[in-house]
Amino acid sequence: MKKTLLLMAGSPGTGKSYFDRMIREKISGLVELSIDVEKEYLYDKYGFSNLDEKEMLDYEALQLYLEKVKTEMEKGNSIISDYPFSLKQWGTLKRLSDKFEYQDISVVLTADIDTLYERQIKRDLDPERHLGHLMNHYQPGDVLKDRSKADIKPTKEELKNFLTGKKYDDFSLGKVFKVDVSDFSKVDYKGIIDKISEIMQSHEPLNSFIDHTLLKPDATKTDVENMINEAKEYKFCSVMVNPFWVEYVSSQLKDTNVKTATVIGFPLGANTTTVKEFELENAIQNGADELDMVMNIGMFKAGNYTYVGNEIKTLARLAHGSKRILKVIIETSFLTDEEKAKAAEIVSNNGADFVKTSTGFSSKGASAHDVAILKKNVGPNTLVKASGGIHSYTEAMEMIKNGASRLGTSQSISIVNKK
Repeated sequence: MKKTLLLMAGSPGTGKSYFDRMIREKISGLVELSIDVEKEYLYDKYGFSNLDEKEMLDYEALQLYLEKVKTEMEKGNSIISDYPFSLKQWGTLKRLSDKFEYQDISVVLTADIDTLYERQIKRDLDPERHLGHLMNHYQPGDVLKDRSKADIKPTKEELKNFLTGKKYDDFSLGKVFKVDVSDFSKVDYKGIIDKISEIMQSHEPLNSFIDHTLLKPDATKTDVENMINEAKEYKFCSVMVNPFWVEYVSSQLKDTNVKTATVIGFPLGANTTTVKEFELENAIQNGADELDMVMNIGMFKAGNYTYVGNEIKTLARLAHGSKRILKVIIETSFLTDEEKAKAAEIVSNNGADFVKTSTGFSSKGASAHDVAILKKNVGPNTLVKASGGIHSYTEAMEMIKNGASRLGTSQSISIVNKK
């Protein structure tokens, strides 16, 4: 699936949330982010006494939302959001999409003013709608049983002037689907979703999946320099090196979109959590963007799932605190299919960004079969990296077909040249 920012735009009362849910039911792998969710969180945390304070919270909510968009883009996740988007958000969203090489799709829903006015009245009378949206003042826990007495009740003319000024119908970012929803029964939701799915299913360039990898113990500076130059030329996702080389690699990649990646607790995973914490913090200090940690395989095989989960959670918090990506290597060659599923579940439930198949230093590397198991058992916010033994274009495409969002390989150039 191509990395996508899917924006459900248009005026209030056009059924954006309803359409959003329909899309997520049909297209898997979309992370839902919402400005309104951030607003409601802040309303309930702080409250507001006047419109100026409310406006400040709304601004802070937008910043929280944009930060979450950035975080998900750093992970490579596709995103869906519904909101009356306008020029106010356009610039930052465009810059983020450009930076992380996302495609944008805007579904702009429109309706006539009479329909919008009737729907807004109905929506604002719904007791499920957060009261903070309807009031000039709100404190956590406030209740208004009679919603007709809310502060914010625009007339039809006031609503028309407001919508005209905001120009919600004119929002445009990327590929645009403009849909008249004045009569919901006449909207071809399935046809639009099918078109969106077709656009999203177009594959990313293969090079963007690849962590260009050099983990040999005898690697020299010349070898590392060659990897850096190749990654720049072929625009690979990252250069993956041992921790000793992180500072140098980071310095050579600082003006590019190629990331610096390294390994933690490698290759056995049998370090103490404290040592892994130090390794991770040191790697971040030296410029690492992504950290691939080997889980404690022995503890996992012994059934000590709490220990394994807590270690992953600790490292994930440290990585995310510095806005870094954590991948957890489970070394599938040591695991049964049932254990692979369980390991993927633990990795996902404890906050890691990726579950990764292998170190490449064991008896067996990645397989499409294992990738499919891992993909099936992770949540929507956890991706799969296949690594170890991927030597050809055919093998790489099998991994991607079965759910891999990242590939670790030293045969990167041969693969992208379809050999």
